[in-house]
Amino acid sequence: MGSTSLQGFFGCAGYSATHWMCRRDSIKVHCAQCILNSVKEGLPPLQKCGQWADVFAEINGPVEGRLYFPQVELLEEIVRAYPNATFFLTFRSVDRWYHSITNFWSGLGAKSKKRTLRDEMVAANITGGPRDFRDRDFKDFFCKHVRRVREIVSRSNLVEIDIEDPATGRLMADMFDIDEGCWGRANVNFDLHPEIDRGQSVNVPHLILGKDMIRGKNGTMRERTLPKY
Repeated sequence: MGSTSLQGFFGCAGYSATHWMCRRDSIKVHCAQCILNSVKEGLPPLQKCGQWADVFAEINGPVEGRLYFPQVELLEEIVRAYPNATFFLTFRSVDRWYHSITNFWSGLGAKSKKRTLRDEMVAANITGGPRDFRDRDFKDFFCKHVRRVREIVSRSNLVEIDIEDPATGRLMADMFDIDEGCWGRANVNFDLHPEIDRGQSVNVPHLILGKDMIRGKNGTMRERTLPKY
């Protein structure tokens, strides 16, 4: 929910940003898999994911044929390992979120098989997650996850944004000193949102390599510092 827009925002500015896929030694691997592998070996969660990105916008992904959600299953481990990291909690109308996951391809298998994100979330058996396809179960999980994140992540490290608020681009620009023009819609399902001009949506690759300089507000530039793990 808004993860591609987050990745595109920071990637546009010049930061290294990844979504769904990670990279280690020039080999692409799903972030969910390398995070789980790291924790199983007693390592910090991102240790086997290459440790090259400034921003990990979406870390759930396939593990043994099912979606795995490190941001749920390993939330405490991630927060403990990276106490200085900034964590994002993205919001939108919970009704529109449920409608979206009910019609959005999960990323697993062929699109023709119509396995939606809702289908895969039930199959994933997420801790505290929905056990059937009723919308109330998903909405309950949505709210429980928000409360849990707020309990575990320090308020000084947590950024909450409404991806449907037209002011979000300006707020993000002010907060991170990044050109407001970098904020935009990405990964739009035009079948669900025919009202959105296709020219207003951008396609964002899974991996965006950082630049030497960061594109700040009002055209200012500053040197990019390497990520610290």
